[in-house]
Amino acid sequence: MYIGTMNKFGQIAIITRTKDRSLFLSRAIGSVLSQTYSDWLHVIINDGGDRGSVNELVEQNRVAYQGRVLCLHNEHSKGMEAASNVGIHGSSSKYIVLLDDDDTWDSTFLHECVARLEKKRHPSIKGVIAHSDKIIEEVRGKSIVPIRREPFNSYLTSVSLNEICGGNIFTVNAFVYERSVYDQVGFYREDLPVLGDWEFNIRFVSRYDIDVVPHTLAFFHNRTAMHTDSFGNTVVEGKNDHLFFTTFIQNEYLRKDLEFNRIGIGVMMSLNAGFKGTHIHLHNMERQHILFRVLKAARRKLILS
Repeated sequence: MYIGTMNKFGQIAIITRTKDRSLFLSRAIGSVLSQTYSDWLHVIINDGGDRGSVNELVEQNRVAYQGRVLCLHNEHSKGMEAASNVGIHGSSSKYIVLLDDDDTWDSTFLHECVARLEKKRHPSIKGVIAHSDKIIEEVRGKSIVPIRREPFNSYLTSVSLNEICGGNIFTVNAFVYERSVYDQVGFYREDLPVLGDWEFNIRFVSRYDIDVVPHTLAFFHNRTAMHTDSFGNTVVEGKNDHLFFTTFIQNEYLRKDLEFNRIGIGVMMSLNAGFKGTHIHLHNMERQHILFRVLKAARRKLILS
């Protein structure tokens, strides 16, 4: 079911997944409408939540949308990745970008990303990302209160297959890519409750390159751990799921490598996981050593006094 427009076209389809989070959705809509680039279609997928509140928000912004909105309602929740696929299949565009209901952009995000894609430096480039900041916030009543802001990947100058095999190095809302690649590498995997974007990104970079806009234009919002309701994040609330499905995905790729007796993505993932584990172990050892020295110095000072 849709409201807003019969037109499914736009140079870029903005896919927003939401469910009973009007407070966040209203902010995301504001971020879309503030873009200096105007050739877009905003596809909002209500994944089994209350229809009335979503339709009301769209109607409130009807004039500003100027027909550039498509609202789809899933009768029952299908999950994040299925919702992404519904929105993508329900639209037609040259480019695709996902903007979750709780994330935002700088007003020049679409303009800079589309411009970089249109003037690609090499034919192998089929996507572009911008740098992201993580914004820690709290929901207090009907207000969203920012607590602090942290750079997420301001160091990033390129996207390497090796590095992305170790984990997500860019946020989902920072990635604009050509729809043709989505059709080639396959859809977002609906059997993954989390990390579907990471697994998709690995398939993407396995075949094509991603350019980088070296400016912070995307904002990834996280609520503090105190939020255990619908205001929570999958990253915060689903920590155990993230740990399990990280290993699950790594094992899948490694089994394929073993089956075909090859050095492939699974081997690269395993090496990255090993290096990361070693780094964490050494870091913890260093912290313990420093703590031991501090306690030893404190004990000596206590004895001397």
